[in-house]
Amino acid sequence: MCGRFYVAKPEDISEEYNIMRPPSDPIEPNYNISPGAYSPVVTHDKDGNKLEMFKWGLIPSWSKDPRIGFKMINARAETLMEKPTWRRPFLSQRAIIPASGFYEWKRDGSRKQPFAIRSKEHDLLSFAGMYDVWKDENGESVTTFTIITKPSEGAVSSIHDRMPALISEEDRYEWLDQDRKDPERLKGMLLSSKDEELEAYEVSDRVNKSDNNDPGLVEGVE
Repeated sequence: MCGRFYVAKPEDISEEYNIMRPPSDPIEPNYNISPGAYSPVVTHDKDGNKLEMFKWGLIPSWSKDPRIGFKMINARAETLMEKPTWRRPFLSQRAIIPASGFYEWKRDGSRKQPFAIRSKEHDLLSFAGMYDVWKDENGESVTTFTIITKPSEGAVSSIHDRMPALISEEDRYEWLDQDRKDPERLKGMLLSSKDEELEAYEVSDRVNKSDNNDPGLVEGVE
């Protein structure tokens, strides 16, 4: 799974993803993004790529209870077409969640050691995601997202059995193009081995508390 991630340089997102309509308000760095928080998300429409702040934890448009979002922070790539909740957004509401890296925890005896995981070559990773728009009882809209996960590979495999599915640079346009609806092709993007070469290193357990949010969280510890 992916339960925490971070965005250290949000100012780089617009150029990296050819954003046509950047947000009017500047996006602040966030070193400890947890479920229920807002994070930058890239989508595409007839005017090009756009960047908006969505809430993490997908609430289906038909849901009566918004608390379901905390159970839907991740979606398994292998079963997206099998579950009605995921089928529609997988085919028509795909997104990229830019991230500088993510955190995962490895059990070490009676405790869990947190690790930060990032690309060895690039400042941003492109998490595959989906979004939906939910309206509360007053008709106010909330746009939420989920991160798609797949079996872990490389540096992550010794820490956890799941990791975010990463969209390669060459697949970004096709992934965001909602006219592309071939489930096998889309699934192939998620499960391919074209992932970034990742590195993982131990960080302070200060990251365990979501209120902690500073650059020191991504610094390695001895």
